[in-house]
Amino acid sequence: MPLVILRELGLGPAGLGVMLSIGSVGGLLGALATPRLAARIGEGPLLPLGLMVGGAGVVLFPLALAAGPGPVALVLLSVGEFAMSFGVIVYNVMQVSMRQRVCPPRLLGRMNASIRCAVWGVMPLGSLLGGWLGEQWGLVPTLWTGIAGQLLAVLPVAAGPFFRLRTLPDAVEE
Repeated sequence: MPLVILRELGLGPAGLGVMLSIGSVGGLLGALATPRLAARIGEGPLLPLGLMVGGAGVVLFPLALAAGPGPVALVLLSVGEFAMSFGVIVYNVMQVSMRQRVCPPRLLGRMNASIRCAVWGVMPLGSLLGGWLGEQWGLVPTLWTGIAGQLLAVLPVAAGPFFRLRTLPDAVEE
């Protein structure tokens, strides 16, 4: 996103700061809203819905490029970052809560370390791939490729049983 904001759209450091600040507010509101949302629509549906909201937010990023430099682009980027942060935080609160409820207490450390290794471990690889694709294909096709990957990642969660679960599972018997 710094490349989009600083180089392609010329919105400067202030534009980047505005977008990231608004996105942070989305994350904070997502964390605060999750318990109420879980009570209202159920814990299970929040998993796929959080991913869907986050995916919908990132769709606005290449659309901001299409809008060109100016306030419209900054609004699209900021709304997209807000929605992405909100959705990702809602998803994370629910999935971490479920993992911690289901996992036997003696295995919590190993489970959390394994998940962190898997999730955070692929980030440098994704960054390298994104940089290489951006160099080969250009910024906009690379953004759409990343968005497609993010939206495809929603499918297994959305196809799972979560929409039917009012509450997520509790601890399993060892």
